[in-house]
Amino acid sequence: MPRRPIPTDPAAEPEQDLTSRTDKRKERIAEEEALLRLSELLVSLSESVTARLDLPEDLLAPIADTRLARSAAARNRSMRLVRSALRELDAETLRRIRSVLPEPRRGRRDKLRH
Repeated sequence: MPRRPIPTDPAAEPEQDLTSRTDKRKERIAEEEALLRLSELLVSLSESVTARLDLPEDLLAPIADTRLARSAAARNRSMRLVRSALRELDAETLRRIRSVLPEPRRGRRDKLRH
């Protein structure tokens, strides 16, 4: 005779995450693209503007190194370090940084795309 499962309290069971792998991947890619845009914006700012932003020291060092990089390969490595430093920041610090940054200018190519 087959055993019947023991009924459990549905409130005691943790909720399952019903998000698909594709949706999680899209979310992860969107987060990485946002970090890429933020890191590019931070590196493109002048040193005086960056100093006024009151950024953590762990983030200022990679930004300064990226500004000094001349070759494309060195710049890409340095940008990876900036993004890595941004990933280590908590959500509140990232929100504060984004709130004080100027909006990036949209070039002609961006206007045509939207």
